[in-house]
Amino acid sequence: MLTNNNILEFNADSEIWKVFSSPIPYDESRTPTELIKYGGKLGLACKPLNANGYFDIWVFKMDKSWKKEVDVV
Repeated sequence: MLTNNNILEFNADSEIWKVFSSPIPYDESRTPTELIKYGGKLGLACKPLNANGYFDIWVFKMDKSWKKEVDVV
């Protein structure tokens, strides 16, 4: 994750890189976030500011959009 809340994707084999937006707004970027692998895909786990211990799991889809999958404790 970059400092402006964007995500850098780098393919080491082809040396091609892309930057795309995080599913959470920049003003909420101070929430704990971590890039993860979820269901074999790129995912983002984040703890919303008012989450009461829950984390949101977002998955990056092939159409370059994010889908919120689950809330976990």
